[in-house]
Amino acid sequence: MTGDGSAAAPQRPLPWTKGWRPGWPGLPSLEEDQVFLLIAILIGTFAGLAVVWFRVSIEWARVLMLGSSLYPGWPAGVLVPALSGLMVALLTATLFPGIRTSGVAYTKAAVYVFNGHIPFSTVIGKFLGCTISIGGGHSLGPEDPSLQIGAGLASSLGRWLKLSRQRVRLLAPLGAAAGLAAAFNSPITAVLFVIEEVLGTWSGTVLGAVVLSAVSSAVVSQIFLGHDPLFRAPTYTLSDPMELVAYAVLGVVGGTVGLVFTKTVLPLRARLIAAPGWQRFLQPAAAGLLVGAIGLSGGSGA
Repeated sequence: MTGDGSAAAPQRPLPWTKGWRPGWPGLPSLEEDQVFLLIAILIGTFAGLAVVWFRVSIEWARVLMLGSSLYPGWPAGVLVPALSGLMVALLTATLFPGIRTSGVAYTKAAVYVFNGHIPFSTVIGKFLGCTISIGGGHSLGPEDPSLQIGAGLASSLGRWLKLSRQRVRLLAPLGAAAGLAAAFNSPITAVLFVIEEVLGTWSGTVLGAVVLSAVSSAVVSQIFLGHDPLFRAPTYTLSDPMELVAYAVLGVVGGTVGLVFTKTVLPLRARLIAAPGWQRFLQPAAAGLLVGAIGLSGGSGA
């Protein structure tokens, strides 16, 4: 039995490994569980390369659309986010409808509803759309798109190799962990996040495959982008016990603000989705215009 209570897939050689044996006599042929771990390393490698390419593409797009200045001024700082939002709206409405939702929600739906199936077109659409939007100045990060890109690559690889349905269903979380590990440059964070948020349960084989995929992806990312983590925390020392009171207050305030934000965003999102089609084209442009105006006012005061 696996960690989710379903029956384990039968142990049989894959079609392209059947009858294959290593060059040493007496060693058994590879079973599907063993090949599954090797595939996890391949997924991590490909996802890591894709995320590196994604990060570089974002920087190229930012320089191309906003220039090399840290604080783009008027009119680029306001108009470029609006125009990039309009471009993403056109891509979403015409070619890539699967990139509307967040990467976490999409991957969970793929695992539990569609047996791990994520179309490769979604990978392309997420890559292009988020490169344009993030490079164009929208207030997004590469982490969630990287998760969905990795999950889509893993799903496509599993279908190309003609793995069993149960195995393909498990490949999307492997790719999600790989994409997140490369984005954050932190494989442990990626493993814990995917186990908790995407899978919700685990078995020994799944955990080992997730770790292999995340570590492989992080290694590839570090080769090209360096070893620095995405977020760097300063060295901390407790100088006064009263600081703990301030931290407790900060936690309560932060939790309250986060709750209000969530309770506000979800109904607003539902109303925006229910808007007429022509308004959905203008929503990302209006959001980009607002983000650009806020960024321009903040940058001018820096």
